[in-house]
Amino acid sequence: MADYTILHLTGDVLALMDALGEETAVVAGHDWGGPVAWHAALMRPDRVRGVIGLSVPYRPRGSAPPLETLRQRLGDGFYMAYFQEPGIADAELARDLPTTFRRLLYAGSGEAPRCCRS
Repeated sequence: MADYTILHLTGDVLALMDALGEETAVVAGHDWGGPVAWHAALMRPDRVRGVIGLSVPYRPRGSAPPLETLRQRLGDGFYMAYFQEPGIADAELARDLPTTFRRLLYAGSGEAPRCCRS
């Protein structure tokens, strides 16, 4: 988990740019990748000339840790909180892989009722 700080993740974006031979880039991020894209631009404006943020707008750091705020507002069942404890989500999702993937794909499709879409 220590390798997944925002500094590490931003470093991964820059390493990818380096590997591709790109001095600058517009970085796109969706869901958990949104904050990575925003922070890459904040930390390295010399390398990131723009951000495409999908589903997660930029939010400056609040007065409490982000996970604490999410848990207070959305509960421990919110997926970002749920995935924090190593092994729990992995075990549940791996229990029945065909059902897991069917449910995930259905929830993200246009066929699912509005209440059940991801």
